[in-house]
Amino acid sequence: DAFHITGPHPEGRGLRRAIMLAIERAGTRPSDIAYINAHGTATRNNDEVESVLIADVFGPDVSFSSTKYYTGHTLGAAGAIEAAVCVKGILLGRFPGNPGVARTSGLAAVPRSSAIPYERGPVLSMSMAFGGTCLALLFDRLLDVPVPAAPHSRRPPVAIAAPELDKHVERTTMRITQVCKPACTADLICCATGIIGPFGVGNDALVRVLEKHISGIAGPSVSSGDFQIPRAIFSSPKLKSIHRRADTLSMAAFLAAEEAVESFSARGMGHRMDSWDSETALIVVTPLGAFHTTFRFLDGVLDFGESAPSPSFFSNSVHNAPAFYITAGLKMLGPSLTVNGFCHPFENALLLAESMLRNSQCPRVLLVAGEETCSLAPAICNLWNAHSCFKIGCCPGEGAAAFVLTLGPDETGTPMNSAVETESLQLSRRIFGNTFLNSAFARIIQMNR
Repeated sequence: DAFHITGPHPEGRGLRRAIMLAIERAGTRPSDIAYINAHGTATRNNDEVESVLIADVFGPDVSFSSTKYYTGHTLGAAGAIEAAVCVKGILLGRFPGNPGVARTSGLAAVPRSSAIPYERGPVLSMSMAFGGTCLALLFDRLLDVPVPAAPHSRRPPVAIAAPELDKHVERTTMRITQVCKPACTADLICCATGIIGPFGVGNDALVRVLEKHISGIAGPSVSSGDFQIPRAIFSSPKLKSIHRRADTLSMAAFLAAEEAVESFSARGMGHRMDSWDSETALIVVTPLGAFHTTFRFLDGVLDFGESAPSPSFFSNSVHNAPAFYITAGLKMLGPSLTVNGFCHPFENALLLAESMLRNSQCPRVLLVAGEETCSLAPAICNLWNAHSCFKIGCCPGEGAAAFVLTLGPDETGTPMNSAVETESLQLSRRIFGNTFLNSAFARIIQMNR
């Protein structure tokens, strides 16, 4: 949407685009949709916007309901739960209705109040997330997979047979291992970068501190405070006017993204820049998310009960909050995704970027990696190391790095398939501290070296 961190666009702009893209990619039509699982939060803002959109795209008589009536709003789990409900409904041949909704509710399209029978046809699940992210998933039953005769049959459908799933996991694991060791992809090209860290903002600031470290003037830092981004950077009137409620992680991610976009635009690169906002995909990588904002919200709940916590802390605690501030500040309306995880998160994001580019989902990807310092990082790392074969170091540092990525080999830029040199990783740890994103920072250091 690039409209508001918690509220949908008044015309459902992002959700409408997601729905039409899904229908187009599936090779079907709006009139073919057999059932819709609506986002359906039972809030006036959401339900009015969503019902008008449903009536406009599918007609006022389409069969739909919201299963939040039964589960409540599970926030980050809602999309996954509702996708599972759609699949289960296809297998059982029915979907639940919303008995609490009156036909006189005044909505442009009204949910079914009783169970909805299903025989055939695509099923749509719609979700809208904090950060202005909108999702549309289409499900259908393969013709050679019969509906189970008994309602509680546990026979797995052919489409997700276990051996094939095992093969997919094995292939994915091998691919990630290849990325983490020698290289990423043969043709992934970095056309522009942006960087922010303890040294300030921009490649020029990074180069100045690199010269000191390489010449031996600056020794390794020992205090986690040395690895913090100077907070004065975030006090500029321009930044405050755009993101008055953004926290450290979101502002750092935005500044890195803004620098990369400005660098890319200044160089021209032969692209139509007027298509930047609607075609460029955004991928944000943040292993820990907005750590301080999350705990400030939780502390409010624990200390003062449910009535005291700040709504702005809550909305900014979600992992895709930085993605919202980037899309809103840069007016980006293309695909937007956030990647989390502690095991090679940047490399996983590179694989995702490559997949989107190769499948022609977008002409370029703005990949932004961001992390902030946190006092509990050593404990988190110790827990991870105790249960994972991928060992990580303590991560007291912070920073953000942005990359504009396209597919080569004809593009002008730096290939992302070169291995990260040991010296660059060592410099990254000395400048940024130990973070889950050192490989991202090291790539920009390597380019500047």
